[in-house]
Amino acid sequence: MSAIKSTISKIFRPIVADDRVLYPAKDIIWGPYIQFIKSFRFFFWPAAVYSLLLSILYFSLGQNLFCSFSPFYHENICSHNVILFIVTRVLAFYLIAAFGVRYYQLQWQNVQPSLKFLLIPARVDVVAFVALVVLILSNLIALWSWQTLAVRVPNPNWKIELIYFAVISCGFLVPIILSRLYVILAFVFSGSKNFSIFKIWQKTRGNGLRILIWFFMFLFISGLFLSFVVESFNEQALDAGWFTIIVGEYVFNFSLLIIFGFFVNALEIQKSYLCKEKEND
Repeated sequence: MSAIKSTISKIFRPIVADDRVLYPAKDIIWGPYIQFIKSFRFFFWPAAVYSLLLSILYFSLGQNLFCSFSPFYHENICSHNVILFIVTRVLAFYLIAAFGVRYYQLQWQNVQPSLKFLLIPARVDVVAFVALVVLILSNLIALWSWQTLAVRVPNPNWKIELIYFAVISCGFLVPIILSRLYVILAFVFSGSKNFSIFKIWQKTRGNGLRILIWFFMFLFISGLFLSFVVESFNEQALDAGWFTIIVGEYVFNFSLLIIFGFFVNALEIQKSYLCKEKEND
């Protein structure tokens, strides 16, 4: 019992030890959602604009939300071209990265909102897009490991099979290892070049469990929220008219940006503790 209490106290202890920065668990777990509610005005305008841009993108390339629902199919709306599917997702990731930059700079860098700021592309958008794609592809290594192990034909030699399983299973550790480096995106969104991956890795030692708790909580809340939105429109797919289709696409994209807003907030909270420690130094 005392060991459990000791472990819990270590998790929730907001202290700084030697060259490490230990995040307060309650701040990184619940802080993103509290911050979102407190500063919703900074989120609304970029989210409103970029939800519209995403909706136009999906509509123009035949990748509307309703096209993924089995009861719904309209040849003049939906396209099942693989190339268009890939192109749409790549462009959507770019728009989401650009939204992250705008939301971050509006909320934490006191940039004044304007259509020019929201719509004119900037160099930092490309950097954020590349960083986001690298992050996503790196996390997909775990999915590749699972798929590889699921379809493999077991080797009759147990030694070879054990080595193969051990090597491929290392892919499952990639998202866990990367979770300590997600904060790099906050530096990218801010346009800062003054950060070191090695120093971030060193400073965040001892935060693995805190970050994993935050990440799984984020996945749980996001999955629950997004599934509710999708299921709500899926029930209307069979008899959906143009109004429902347009509204559904926009609401889905707005909901997606809400989730990404939670993610951006979490990264900024982690960055704020790292930068606070740097200022103290």
